[in-house]
Amino acid sequence: MVYQYGALFVELLQRTKISPQIFLLASHFADPPAVNLIAFPVAFFLHPVLGSATLLSINFSEWLNCVLKWYTLEPYWWVHTSEKAYIKLKQFPLTCETGPGSPSGHCMVMVSGWLPLLLYIRSNYNRLGSVFLALFITCTVLVAVSRIYIATHFPHQTILGVVAGALIGLFFYEWSLSFYKRSSKSGKKMANFHSSILNSPSSLVNTGVLSLIAGKAVGILLNYLGTDVERSYRLAAKYCARPEWLHPSTSVMASYARVAGALIGKPLFTLYIDTEF
Repeated sequence: MVYQYGALFVELLQRTKISPQIFLLASHFADPPAVNLIAFPVAFFLHPVLGSATLLSINFSEWLNCVLKWYTLEPYWWVHTSEKAYIKLKQFPLTCETGPGSPSGHCMVMVSGWLPLLLYIRSNYNRLGSVFLALFITCTVLVAVSRIYIATHFPHQTILGVVAGALIGLFFYEWSLSFYKRSSKSGKKMANFHSSILNSPSSLVNTGVLSLIAGKAVGILLNYLGTDVERSYRLAAKYCARPEWLHPSTSVMASYARVAGALIGKPLFTLYIDTEF
């Protein structure tokens, strides 16, 4: 029932006269690689602790998102497999994602990536705080609606993604704040931050490798227990309106590889910058 009404809402939304380009642009903005590419450097520029917390928040969010959604549904192929032929959904160049759909990865990663930055700005730049809060809320709603509009997610999946992303972003911001306070009281230089267990080069490399292994292990376990972990990919390939719209880079394993690459890449990045803050 939830999926049926959700699909009907998608159909109703697609009948509006709003330009699809607005929603496609919003989905591009919330793409996990885009969030990594933009939010992390901006946060690191403002404060290295904030940057590291943002990087960890983004990638833990994407990793957890993949763990939670090995076997869930997406509107654009659900209407075919459930024999709801009377529901007519349009497809777009970003529709045919190959990973399962709940919770929404775009919503979850986007919120978890930008929330620490927003909280930092509100705490340190009062005049800008309200402006950025309004912008953040507007972008979050727009991204959530865009994911529904292009038939990649049901409404409840985007809500779950926003809530989960907010909890993760808040956790990592509070972690960075507590570390910053401890460092300030002890008079330590910010360079010492790189020796913390969550940010030392060896810890990040180990975490990156283990995240990839753990993700693969979860998939193997689910497959052993009888869950068809490749189902979403096959259905995406079968019901995608145009073959060139199929996105293998949105598969669960591609996400795991991206997370591992980001965590392993951070220590390499710090080798080429001055760490004496």
